[in-house]
Amino acid sequence: MPSINLRYKFDEDFMTYASYTKGFKAGGFGGSSLPDEFGPEDVDAYEAGAKLSLLGRKLFLSIAAFRSEYKGLQEASNIFTPAGTILSVIRNVGGARSQGIELAGSFRISSALSFNSEMSWLDAKYTSFANAPCTSLQTLMVGQARCVQDLSGKRRPWAPTLSGTVGASLALPVSEYQLRIDPSLYVSKGYYQSATIDAIIRQPGFAKLDAVISFGPTTRVWEVSLIGRNLTNERTASFRNNVGTSFGTVFAVPDRGRSVSLQISFRR
Repeated sequence: MPSINLRYKFDEDFMTYASYTKGFKAGGFGGSSLPDEFGPEDVDAYEAGAKLSLLGRKLFLSIAAFRSEYKGLQEASNIFTPAGTILSVIRNVGGARSQGIELAGSFRISSALSFNSEMSWLDAKYTSFANAPCTSLQTLMVGQARCVQDLSGKRRPWAPTLSGTVGASLALPVSEYQLRIDPSLYVSKGYYQSATIDAIIRQPGFAKLDAVISFGPTTRVWEVSLIGRNLTNERTASFRNNVGTSFGTVFAVPDRGRSVSLQISFRR
């Protein structure tokens, strides 16, 4: 499929780029017991951005804007039968759009202290999806497995509007050794976890704090680290779905809660 890539480097500290790519994915057949033929998928993807360094290359910044326009997007989803069984199918979305802006930067204040951050704004919607699968409760009310709903204009699943990380790194000399402290915070707005855009299959917004405290020689031939993950103890799930035999009930695969571990590493 065709693609165009342009890049212009003004100097060693500033460059810009732009690209266009046309993609294609063939159609096929699903594995459910229902007729499940789906058509091809086409996408036109555009991206433009810039990268620059400032303050004697202590500050690095990058920005990228992107937009992808889909026709016949192949969207996997689950449908429910009145008997309570769940069937996994793939349907073609009439149209979908994903666009956004990504920002990244790092700032080295000194040899001992630096900051970094990555942020993303995402607008991902169905522009046309009149044959979207129903939620489990909608299926129960309609009473047929081929229940459909119109999700045109709705947000796509797994697409938080805002997400990003902010981190820092501090290295403190202690005689011939060093103490390193590396905290990082990941934040995300809420997002759906199902193509049915079911309100009960949704991950609420959260903020997870991680931190690593390490001690060892400056050569880093060995290091002892205290590692904390999800110190804010946020309750998130990597997967959610309806329970087919109990309409309105959801099961989830939870992510790990707060954890603290000790790590000893050796390097040659």
